[in-house]
Amino acid sequence: MEKDGTGNIYNLINTEHKQISFVPEGNNYNWTDPSYHLPAFYEVWAQYAKDGHEDFYRACADTSRAFLNALLIL
Repeated sequence: MEKDGTGNIYNLINTEHKQISFVPEGNNYNWTDPSYHLPAFYEVWAQYAKDGHEDFYRACADTSRAFLNALLIL
């Protein structure tokens, strides 16, 4: 959660869009992949991480669920 783009390296989770990034490097940070979206993992992190980002993880779970539901509509 401490990566800020220095050296073209970002967080594994895109903090602006609250979804996992395809690759946390360069422009790939702005892409994702449906197979990477596992909302249950975010829920587990929110429950057990105790790192101060619990609300963020819950928001990521919501984003992942919405993303996956949108794919089902297609």
